[in-house]
Amino acid sequence: MNDKTPFRGRTSLLAYAGLAVWALWSLKKAFVGFALAPAAYAEGGEVLRHGLHHFPANPSGRLPMGMLMDALGTSYGPEIGLRLQESAFAAIVALVFALGCLLGPAWVGLLSLASYANWFRSTELYTATHAITFLLVACALVWRAARPSLARSLFLALALGASLLSRSTLALFPPLLVVYERLSRRQRLKGPWRHWLLLLIIPYLFIAPWARMNWALFHRFIPFENGGGDLILVTGAMGVVEGSDGDVHTLIDFDLHDPQQSLLGWAVREAARHPLRYARAYCARLVFVLRLFPWWLLLALTALWLHRDREDFRQLGLIGSYLIGIHCLLSIADRYFVPLQPILVCLAASIAIRASPRAIPAVERWSYRASEWLIKAGLAVTLALALWSEVLALSYTEGVGARLSSSSDEVEEALRRHPRDRWLQFHRDKALLKSETVQDYCKEWVPGAKIGGPREIPADHYCEAWRQLRLGHRSRARSDLEFVMERCRQSAFIRNSRDPYEKQIEARLKRGSLGMCLQSLRDSYYYLPPHAHSGLIQELSRMFPRESAILLELARSSAETGDGALALDSLARAEALDMGVNEKRFMAMLAVRLGAYPLALRVLKPLTTTQPRDMRLWLAQAQAALESGDRPTALDSLRRAWSLIPAGARDPDLWLELAKLAVGLDQSRLALEAMERAQALETRPEGKRRLAELWLAHAKSSLAAGDRPRFTLDLERARGLTADQDTLQKVAMAYQEAGEPDRGRSILVELVRNHPQDAGLLKDLGISQHLCRDSDAAIASLEAAISLDPKKVEAYLSLGAVLVSRRRSAEAVELYDRALAHAGKGDAALRRQILQRRREALAAPGQSQIKR
Repeated sequence: MNDKTPFRGRTSLLAYAGLAVWALWSLKKAFVGFALAPAAYAEGGEVLRHGLHHFPANPSGRLPMGMLMDALGTSYGPEIGLRLQESAFAAIVALVFALGCLLGPAWVGLLSLASYANWFRSTELYTATHAITFLLVACALVWRAARPSLARSLFLALALGASLLSRSTLALFPPLLVVYERLSRRQRLKGPWRHWLLLLIIPYLFIAPWARMNWALFHRFIPFENGGGDLILVTGAMGVVEGSDGDVHTLIDFDLHDPQQSLLGWAVREAARHPLRYARAYCARLVFVLRLFPWWLLLALTALWLHRDREDFRQLGLIGSYLIGIHCLLSIADRYFVPLQPILVCLAASIAIRASPRAIPAVERWSYRASEWLIKAGLAVTLALALWSEVLALSYTEGVGARLSSSSDEVEEALRRHPRDRWLQFHRDKALLKSETVQDYCKEWVPGAKIGGPREIPADHYCEAWRQLRLGHRSRARSDLEFVMERCRQSAFIRNSRDPYEKQIEARLKRGSLGMCLQSLRDSYYYLPPHAHSGLIQELSRMFPRESAILLELARSSAETGDGALALDSLARAEALDMGVNEKRFMAMLAVRLGAYPLALRVLKPLTTTQPRDMRLWLAQAQAALESGDRPTALDSLRRAWSLIPAGARDPDLWLELAKLAVGLDQSRLALEAMERAQALETRPEGKRRLAELWLAHAKSSLAAGDRPRFTLDLERARGLTADQDTLQKVAMAYQEAGEPDRGRSILVELVRNHPQDAGLLKDLGISQHLCRDSDAAIASLEAAISLDPKKVEAYLSLGAVLVSRRRSAEAVELYDRALAHAGKGDAALRRQILQRRREALAAPGQSQIKR
């Protein structure tokens, strides 16, 4: 510690110079071979960055810092993305050098840097961001362990908090570190509880805005990734060694929609039920890591043994062991251990320190001071990114309740702020193309049209299959579709499945993920015409008639294109096949949407038995039973659904659906509560119009029950919700039917003032004026309605009734003759009504009734 120079003599100087040249040459080679890896999580980052609430991408599927880095890497083109990735690599190597210098003299840092540059492999920005934050924590840990102080404990706590906004890997490390220091007799801290409180409180404050955003979005406490690690958690508990891809819902056997259950609890119970299987998988994962870095792990363990008397090495070994141990609890992949590489390199480079007594770190050395500045600068930049991500999370939370615009409006607004953003430009162009007509789409698909470039991804083959079908080349189209199906099956997998058990799990993943793959293909080539996807899926259903996922996707796409008969036929064919729980759930919901209520009930009744906590299933069963006339089942299902509503549910569509069912079942108390909740949350004009319709329906029920004050209050609530002409007209007619024509007339007068050319409004106003005994005004309004629309037969009937009541029967007869001339020959009932009114006018003037 008293040596003030890092080397002595010419030989040492030449050794340092050679090592520095090798390190720089290694860096140069690393940059020359650098390539931009795909941005895997850019969609969620873009949604968060621009505050978009109408896009299907999950803004909380991964933690924000990595997603935002990926988003920045794609928004402004590959050039900016490559620069960001190079910057991430530069940050990693700078921290590798700093960590080496914290462990020993400068040559340890240079050796670590050169070794890492030669070992480096390009990775996506999300993983690189995680590696940076993890390495920053490791540097802070070593820095604090060598010379503990309250300031350095605060530094470590801030680094840990920033890392939790990149990935949740270190979520359990602060309490583990506190337990280690509490049990260790070598680590001497002054006032240890102050250090430990900093470590136990500050890191978790970083995730508070993120958890608040997830609560606003999902009304559940989600402190970290929302669904991002579900699959590896489930497969890890089931004993799968390496990572997998596919739909996690095909593997679990508990009710996902039960808010009292969680995947973590399920995973713990699953591992406890099969401890030997889980232990064997855990050991296999440890062997996987050993095979991944055999020599580097051996060198690192050697260094830890040689320096076991130094606290900084012990704590560095602690965080490395923690990283391996925490990941081996789940199914793993080699990219999970990218943050471990720098630590292994630095430990390996520090082996030679033992051979030189003067090689211990000294604060007087330039390299030690430089490493301090590097990690301080790294923390400053990381904290700035963390603050940015938290500000975006808070602003996204504020926008959750104000979703007034469509996705295209959101994109246009975001483009005004970021006019050069390629991701936004892409989605704007996508929306513009979707707004074109089918004929405009089809101009691109004439004989001889070609798709540029090689077809390497399923979406390219999917698009080419559509072109071949249009050209009449069915065999060529089927060849492309077979390729698509094969790639769809390959999209769900377990890496290196080792035994029949893992292969069985892989088969379940493949089966359940086919439907997801088909839906993603629908969105991949957005410029295909709307009916193209339905046509391609129909062709696939002929090729693979026993695939339930294809039949369900055909039913969904046919329903969207208006072919209800094909949709119902596809559902009927799918019902006869063996399906999983999620496929049955999808089929039941689609059957309700299509009005196939008997089919929906056949599927829903067993589903509600096996999935009793799924509120949506009970709602669908209530609707199907109500429409089928089974009111007891509908009422019981509604009450079960009501009991499962999450506390503080803020989805206005949910409350509108509940209110509609409650009104239909004459459950006034439930209907009023649901409508009050919906009215407090609803901000969309269309939603307010739907709510006004429900208040109207409830008003009629109140009137039938003899509750006129409630009837009036309901109508006024409907009237105050919207200025929609149709709704206000219905309110006026409801007052008129209830024997309060004065109130109806005041509404209609205002509507006619705003819409003077609407013959229907003038006709209704004329009826109201007549009921209010203002026959002259009624005649004027009805004549104006006939003048605007001479074919409006109802106006003739109403005016004739008014004329008869004024004892002007001859004029009424003449008016009925004119009405007969305009009544269609095919409408026999209307003609009979006119003739009956004509006979009444001739026989007993003044005794006729007004037809609305």
